Amino acid sequence: MSTSSKPVRASGLWQRMQAFQFIDPKDGYSQEIVFISIALAAAFTLTALASFSPYDPSPYNFSFPPRVPHNLCGIVGSYLAGSLIYNIGGLAYFLPFPWLWMSLQNLKGRPEAFRKSRICGWTLVAICLLIGGQQWASDLSFHGFRYLPGGALGYALHRHITRVFGLAGFYLIFTAGSLVAALLIHRQPVLRPLYGRLRKTLQTFYRWILGKSFAASQGTQNTIVRESIPLAPRVDDKTATASPVA
Repeated sequence: MSTSSKPVRASGLWQRMQAFQFIDPKDGYSQEIVFISIALAAAFTLTALASFSPYDPSPYNFSFPPRVPHNLCGIVGSYLAGSLIYNIGGLAYFLPFPWLWMSLQNLKGRPEAFRKSRICGWTLVAICLLIGGQQWASDLSFHGFRYLPGGALGYALHRHITRVFGLAGFYLIFTAGSLVAALLIHRQPVLRPLYGRLRKTLQTFYRWILGKSFAASQGTQNTIVRESIPLAPRVDDKTATASPVA
């Protein structure tokens, strides 16, 4: 009796690309193609951001007559940099690095590089950086123009969180989000090993305390025993007299 095999459901970006036959990890060069593509996209984005000017045309800057963009990546880089800096602020300079890191892990042959949990973890890191930058960082300045450190998105998230949960709630959400993001990216248990180490340390300390207490109690008991034994009177050789011989 033959059994029908069910198709395996893709559980991540890398698995979905394999399911649609975009890449084949067995050929030996698909990982390199992904890495090179992401590296080129990251280099293009960073170059566009480095040469950003608020005078260049973008979806949030209009001028008549239209200006010629001075961005090193042309009109595409001008629109890309303007959109990123306006919407997410200083996070735009951090954005390419998670993708470079994941593609490098994929290049090393690790199949969990593009897992959905890891992508969700980096997304949560971006959200924490947005609201944290809006809370603590100073404004971005370009040629006399000031931009929000967290961009329009960070400003909206930060304002909504502080209005609903207050400043204490904001700190709690930021801390919890950072820890959860680290767990999603690391993909390894952290709290249980820490609990195990803490438990072993407490047990060792407890045994050390018991050993010290037992040694102290033994010393006190020996002192009491010695004090309770009557000592024979000491006889001085000079004052001692010989007993008469019968």
